[in-house]
Amino acid sequence: MKFPSFIRNDHGKLSVFGFDLKLLISIILATTTTGIFLFSYTRSDVKKLKGKDPPDDDTDATDKGDKTPKTTNSTPDTTPPPVPKSAESSASTEKSDKVKAFHKQIEDADKRGKAFFKAKEYLKAAACFTEALDLIEESTPQSTTSSAGATLNPSVKRQVITLTNNRGAMYEKAEGGVSNTDGVSVYADLALVDCDRVLELDVGHSKARLRKLRILESCSRWNEALVVVCALQ
Repeated sequence: MKFPSFIRNDHGKLSVFGFDLKLLISIILATTTTGIFLFSYTRSDVKKLKGKDPPDDDTDATDKGDKTPKTTNSTPDTTPPPVPKSAESSASTEKSDKVKAFHKQIEDADKRGKAFFKAKEYLKAAACFTEALDLIEESTPQSTTSSAGATLNPSVKRQVITLTNNRGAMYEKAEGGVSNTDGVSVYADLALVDCDRVLELDVGHSKARLRKLRILESCSRWNEALVVVCALQ
């Protein structure tokens, strides 16, 4: 590249391409200053028209006026509403009334059985005691009425023993009826079944064991009777 050469004109001043160097420098400086001023003025006007610079993209939404409600992850409350005390009291009263009615039915059947016993209507008395036992069995789960009666409620167990023993006594006193293959009254067999049931629930029940001995002797079942006698010793 060939740079311009500085020469002196006729007046002894430096010139470039025939232009006075000082004048040329003055023009360049004036042009540059004017350009800078215009550029600064234009940028300032643009900022005034556009307003402040917008926030960055990572600015929090609350700084932008975003009023979208924040959501929180929470486990819904599944606790059931409390039961009103009045409802609990009503349910308790209803249950108590049912229990009272149940025991009254058993007591009524037992009283009727004893009344028939006094009137020497033994089979009718036995039927009343059976009615009471059926009521107890219907209200008691099968698992609690096992042969050993180990899981029976003590009061219920005592009721079952008493009613079964009374029914066995009625069968022992009953006369007539159909005889089995050995010529023994079926009532004697029913009485033995009740004796065994009582002894399963209470092995030390002496009345049931003595009744069983009498019935076995009356049926000439001597070997079985001997076993009972040994148990009484």
